[in-house]
Amino acid sequence: MIIGITGGVGCGKSTAVEIFKELGFRTLDSDDLVKEIYLNDQEVKDALREHFGKEVLAEGGEVDRSFLAKRVFGNSEERLWLENLVHPRVKLLRDKYIAGAPGEWWAVEIPLLFEKNLESECDIIICLSARNDLQLSRSARKGLDLGDVESRIASQLSLEQKEKRADYVIYNNENIETLCTQICELVQTLRG
Repeated sequence: MIIGITGGVGCGKSTAVEIFKELGFRTLDSDDLVKEIYLNDQEVKDALREHFGKEVLAEGGEVDRSFLAKRVFGNSEERLWLENLVHPRVKLLRDKYIAGAPGEWWAVEIPLLFEKNLESECDIIICLSARNDLQLSRSARKGLDLGDVESRIASQLSLEQKEKRADYVIYNNENIETLCTQICELVQTLRG
């Protein structure tokens, strides 16, 4: 069973994945897979340096993700270039991890699940949703630039569209206890 978890920026996708992990699910976070690629895939680093210049790599040769975010969010051409470079590698890594534990129940965070037409890779899709003011305040608490956050939100499908396409919607407008309760109830339903 593969549960795809999607939703908007600041809606609690990563927190939801952690709750699923506590409930015994195997989990994957697409952002962690991207970090793994940026850390270990020399072809990606070379392509980034060639495309964006040497400033894209911090001292020590690591990808400067904040530099990259400023270059791609708000610029759809650059964002698509980066997605075309990285997303096929993310899919390969995700498939490798899932194939390594066949028959397990997985909760996989895929922020661009609908945008990249990945519905067929999931048995069930959950959309995490939250009010816009909460999206912004949660992102600010993580130290994200609000201009970047608004650009990211604008570059994705609206939450309303994601909610309509998901099998289940979890509204994360309260606290972590309420989120945990909703996820526990959903897991009980799924495990029947």
